[in-house]
Amino acid sequence: MSDQIVKKSRVFPVAIFTACLLITLLSAPVSAQKKGPASPVQLAKAVIKEISPVMTVSGTVISRDDVDLSAEVEGSITWMAEVGQYIELGEAIATIDDTRLKLQKREAASKVQAAQTRIGYLGKESRRLKQMAKKQHTSQTVLEQTISEYDISVAELDAAQAQLALIEDKLEKTNIRAPFNGYVTERHKMPGEHVKIADEVVHLVGLENIEIEASAPLMYVRFVTKGTELMIKSRETEAMATVTSLVSIGTGQSRQFIMRLAINQKNLQQGQQGWIPGTAVRVMVPTEEKKTRTVVPRDALVIRRDGIYVFRVKEDNTVERIQVTTGAAVDDEIAIIGEIKDGDSIVIRGNERLRPGQSVKGNDKQS
Repeated sequence: MSDQIVKKSRVFPVAIFTACLLITLLSAPVSAQKKGPASPVQLAKAVIKEISPVMTVSGTVISRDDVDLSAEVEGSITWMAEVGQYIELGEAIATIDDTRLKLQKREAASKVQAAQTRIGYLGKESRRLKQMAKKQHTSQTVLEQTISEYDISVAELDAAQAQLALIEDKLEKTNIRAPFNGYVTERHKMPGEHVKIADEVVHLVGLENIEIEASAPLMYVRFVTKGTELMIKSRETEAMATVTSLVSIGTGQSRQFIMRLAINQKNLQQGQQGWIPGTAVRVMVPTEEKKTRTVVPRDALVIRRDGIYVFRVKEDNTVERIQVTTGAAVDDEIAIIGEIKDGDSIVIRGNERLRPGQSVKGNDKQS
């Protein structure tokens, strides 16, 4: 009997505590029960900007510095740069055997030296004979013959010097040099092969003056003019490029316009990769006039059966659900119409399970 009394005395305080806890929970404000911990989300700002729908067309990176280098002298190739090797402006990209030309240079140099020696002798002799002729110690005929020989020697020297200069020029041309900084992309000849003048030897492509070539349906040419800036994308990166030329081609429904675009220099100076000649790229071509719209990231949209919504963060860090309609989309941005204003904070990550009135803790999207 005493054991039962002890057990009851232990149970009674526990029951009283449990009852008090239930009363406290039931009497708590409803809002506090609903609010709960803030959900982590990522935020972005709605902005007002000009936007136009675009279509994506294919383009190709090309280089304005793209050349086949040819031999300017005849001979056997003794050395050539490897495919893929980077060559700087003025650096040799291939060499041709110069043995025969070096022999010719020595012969021409000997003729120049001999002519100079003879001119020196005949010049002194002419001056001596002129002095003697004044005193009638020599005949006029001997003087005239010496002067004639002097003139002939001067002409021979001019010819020898011209021949020497020609050979030296040919010797310099045995080094095929790069006219710009670039990469060897193809060998037309191989070391050991004999080449004639004008034979193509090697292909060089520069990366400092590149542009994009692309074509699009002619119906959209009215939205693209010379000087228009378009977004281009490769697998590695993206950049803005400026239209430099437009040419229409084709007939009927197949009519297209071909455009050339220059990649903005700041993108090249930043060392961005992905602009190698021959690389396929995508060009964003506008299909309508630009209009001013409220724009948000695509990830801000929450699609439900009854419509499309955006969650906006209020000052108390709770969210409200705003129904919107969508417009033109460009890349990861889309125009919307609804009660969203410029500068509103909207949820772009973690919005799939949000409910109106729920508290959030967000970090702004990094640009």
